Amino acid sequence: MAESRSLTDWIAWLSPGVLVLVGLALFFLPVPPTSMIGIALIVVGVALWVLDYVGVRGAGGGGDET
Repeated sequence: MAESRSLTDWIAWLSPGVLVLVGLALFFLPVPPTSMIGIALIVVGVALWVLDYVGVRGAGGGGDET
């Protein structure tokens, strides 16, 4: 049986992609401040994807470590 995802799981999975897309839109606007904000959003989105792939997010508990 397939495991269903909750709405918060989908939002957490899609939010880095949305950051990258909004960053790309802002980057291509011909105003320097929006381009800088766009670059920052792209970097944050990619960093979140990398952290999620590596497993840093959500690795905060559940173990028996003493």
